[in-house]
Amino acid sequence: MNRILNSERCRLLPGHTCQLMQLAVEGLQVPDVRDAEEEDVAAFNNFLDKAYRLWLAKPHRGLQ
Repeated sequence: MNRILNSERCRLLPGHTCQLMQLAVEGLQVPDVRDAEEEDVAAFNNFLDKAYRLWLAKPHRGLQ
């Protein structure tokens, strides 16, 4: 919990903190792709691109 709720993230709501803690414990392991095969790196980059697009598609407070 100390890695999630620290002085830089002191404004997290309890619900968000709970979700982040669940991800830290139960979430998927992100592989280290520095020594991975080229197709694994491409698949990981594709995953990151999809996640970023999904995040951008949602409305965000204060972002235009």
